Amino acid sequence: MKTTQLHTYKYNYKLREHQKDMLNILKNKINKNFNGIILDIGCAQGVFLKHFKKYFKKSKLEGIDTSSELINRCKKLKILDSKFYSKDFLNLKKKYEIVIAAGVLGYYDDFKKPLKKMISLTKKRGTLIVFSHLNSFNIDTIVRFRNNTNCNKWERGLNSYSIITIKKFLKKMKVKFYFKQFNIPIRLKPKKNPIISYTIDTLKKKKIILSGSNLRLEYFYLIIKK
Repeated sequence: MKTTQLHTYKYNYKLREHQKDMLNILKNKINKNFNGIILDIGCAQGVFLKHFKKYFKKSKLEGIDTSSELINRCKKLKILDSKFYSKDFLNLKKKYEIVIAAGVLGYYDDFKKPLKKMISLTKKRGTLIVFSHLNSFNIDTIVRFRNNTNCNKWERGLNSYSIITIKKFLKKMKVKFYFKQFNIPIRLKPKKNPIISYTIDTLKKKKIILSGSNLRLEYFYLIIKK
């Protein structure tokens, strides 16, 4: 999937706030001596896996992204026990103890196929964590945007599905799951590229995440245990 949002990942090798949160979720769920394989779908430049390996030193890492440029950056990190692939995760057949996917569901006009695939890639008794902006109201939205600052093409990536819609689907899949809302702890300033998220504070000091696409974004972790 081609997107003008790629450059936001190219030169950023620091953990983002949602990645810090996700790593803490895994630290609380997984034994530090974990020696299985984690798959990062949409791994970008490999930052999360690099930090995962620092804590879970016996783990093996696999990352997949449709951007060959980002995958090349992953390989340059030279992380021990790691493999990176530039291809569509829908074509994978291997199973993993841990599967994570951040910012992936929003690219699909129908979440069922990618989410079902993510579940199928997770081993029995394994853990799947999906991070995405979802809707606490029972409304699903399909979005196309054109970032006129650097592109004249319509792009995907901001679709949002309601939690209720996803719950109905997962109940049919007969897996154990729960949602955890992500509350960003820091203030994000608007950037030159208007598609990059920023925050505003409410009167009650709560931070709301916004995008130049004129959207308010609610982010959640969907945690599935097979």
